[in-house]
Amino acid sequence: MAMRMESANLNSLKIIARRVKKIGTLQPSDVYQLEQLRNIGADIVEMENYIAEATALNIRDIDKVYKQQAKKIYAEQTRFYKAKGIEQVPLEKSNTMQSIVRSQTSKTTKDLQKISRSTVISFADKRGRVVHKSIRRAYQDVVDEAISLVHSGATNYTQAIQSSVDKIADSGIRYLNYESGRSINLYSATQMNVMDGMRALSRDMREQAGREFGSDGWEIDAHALCAEDHIGIQGRQFTNEEYDDLNAELDRPIGELNCQHSAFPIVIGVSKPIYDQDTLDEYAENTVNQNIQIGDKKYSKYECSQLQRKIEHNIRQSKIKKAVEEAGKLDTAKTNKRLKMLSNKYTEVSKKAGLTKRPENLRVPKGLLR
Repeated sequence: MAMRMESANLNSLKIIARRVKKIGTLQPSDVYQLEQLRNIGADIVEMENYIAEATALNIRDIDKVYKQQAKKIYAEQTRFYKAKGIEQVPLEKSNTMQSIVRSQTSKTTKDLQKISRSTVISFADKRGRVVHKSIRRAYQDVVDEAISLVHSGATNYTQAIQSSVDKIADSGIRYLNYESGRSINLYSATQMNVMDGMRALSRDMREQAGREFGSDGWEIDAHALCAEDHIGIQGRQFTNEEYDDLNAELDRPIGELNCQHSAFPIVIGVSKPIYDQDTLDEYAENTVNQNIQIGDKKYSKYECSQLQRKIEHNIRQSKIKKAVEEAGKLDTAKTNKRLKMLSNKYTEVSKKAGLTKRPENLRVPKGLLR
């Protein structure tokens, strides 16, 4: 789903680059054609259609994916119902569980629609402050600059326009959260919303199952590469009251704000912890022990995993930039150099930290992955 939005972003940016390239082929005397090219309405509609189509496909799949997740989570709870001698109503006949699935599907659908409606391109102004422009405004500014360059008879048109196109490619189309003023690329915004929705669905279903079979506590799962703010609580069991207090204190509640943890309803004193202390200590070591030398700095294995994610993002962004430059027949030498550097860095970080490469996170699909 995130890759669909990445593809919509790339296809839209290519439209801008091709338009700018076309303007550059004209002469100052071609006044009529230049003024016609100032009208970007059709291009904007095409760009909006890319984003709308990707969003529609994602909304179509949310229902299917969440229903699959619901079946998996509900099946996990069967052993608890049996242990308590309580009948577990089939999922399709449980009005409460079905309501949870519908509610979270509806929320995620609205979130995805909000992303598609709140799109901008971001720039740094002369003072270094981030300025957000609507796609139409950003596009119009680039077209106006290109037309002005042609009117002036600039001999270095391609060189002069490269900076503007590169700025648009560097930003890409982004989702602007008007409440916080923070923007995030469409790929990350979509991924975060879908995964947070998935975790919320799982949490609510487990919570309801816990009420039905008489749970009185929660156990948080654990993973080897844990963020520092959650390292002391993963793998531990809490009473219901303790768990509520914990989430009220955390800046990132369990399963929210890109937290990768899940929590499971348990019966205190009966449910045996899944993770032993040696395993949890080993996981903590991955977070706190900065023993991996990369360049002139030492990192923990967890920090390397975050560095790996950042490099993956930068590689995707550079691939998009190169494709946009190619569409506008612009110079790709600088971008090629950066891609090579990032690729080497990705290999170094993965190898030294013992992390598996994730090539699927490096690609930029051309189609919308129907």
